[in-house]
Amino acid sequence: MILWDTRSNITSNIVHAHDAKVNSLSFNPNREFILATASADESIALWDIRFLKSKLIALKYNNIEFFQVQWSPHYESVLASRAADNWLFVWDMNNYVPSIAEADEYRTELSFIYYGNEFNISDFSWNDNELWTFCSVAKDNILRVWQNTQ
Repeated sequence: MILWDTRSNITSNIVHAHDAKVNSLSFNPNREFILATASADESIALWDIRFLKSKLIALKYNNIEFFQVQWSPHYESVLASRAADNWLFVWDMNNYVPSIAEADEYRTELSFIYYGNEFNISDFSWNDNELWTFCSVAKDNILRVWQNTQ
């Protein structure tokens, strides 16, 4: 991952972000220095772009590759991700507990798993106007709107 300072057109940081290609990134719209990356190395990483020497948090789930990540427009601690096997995940970093984060079977920060698409999900997006609402579109050309009651 390379960050440039556009004011001086100089490379400001070069970071080995993941062990495989980065598939997606998303800046947190509610916290200007926080960045999430999704990778083929089966992880999501959270970064503070002011201190890129190490990840803030690394998220994994059952050795699944993550293709897309996007922060919630409404909650600074919530992000969603699209993974292999047609799954959408919603994570809440307010529930992150480092001491048990390595145990995939009990992820405190994993709020919801959506598995409703029969084919590979092509894209998803949060709704900017409705809380806890996002949509997904799959290779079968079906658009699904998801709304959680939380």
